[in-house]
Amino acid sequence: MPPESGPRSTLRIRPSVLPGQIGTDTDWISVSCGWQYSLAFKRDGSVWACGLNEHGQLGIGMAADSVVPVRVVSLDASGPVTVALPPVTARNGKTAAFRPRVDDLSSTATVTIRIFKGSTVKRTLKLGSRATNVKIVYTWKCTLATGSYVWKVLATDAAGNAQQSVGRAKLTVT
Repeated sequence: MPPESGPRSTLRIRPSVLPGQIGTDTDWISVSCGWQYSLAFKRDGSVWACGLNEHGQLGIGMAADSVVPVRVVSLDASGPVTVALPPVTARNGKTAAFRPRVDDLSSTATVTIRIFKGSTVKRTLKLGSRATNVKIVYTWKCTLATGSYVWKVLATDAAGNAQQSVGRAKLTVT
């Protein structure tokens, strides 16, 4: 029987607190429904979408409608922001510490430090996958000649986006 309408009627909706099973999965934590689409969120932090998708608006990597949840490819369309802190002074043959920071929506990023003399790359230090949104400490044995250099922080986030701007600082080798 449809709900009554009029000045004295009240429509009561009893929402479900947590979703149960969707498809074969049972580790859902919430579902949000919109106009002709739904989003579902899992315990692992992943986002799933289904519904109309003619223009690729679900973010599932294809422009086809889906009646079952499909994992959202990426919510992160922007690259990380890198910062080089602070200027570094190193001695040839001694250990130097770089302190880059990479801020991003994703929890990890692949980080590289490049050391330049003018426009020439003198060293590339591959730090690998590192946590984002925290200061990174990377030690390196300096093998550069005495002089002034610039070190730059490059990063690619888990969604494949390169940094928006390159963090840079001075490196002085004595």
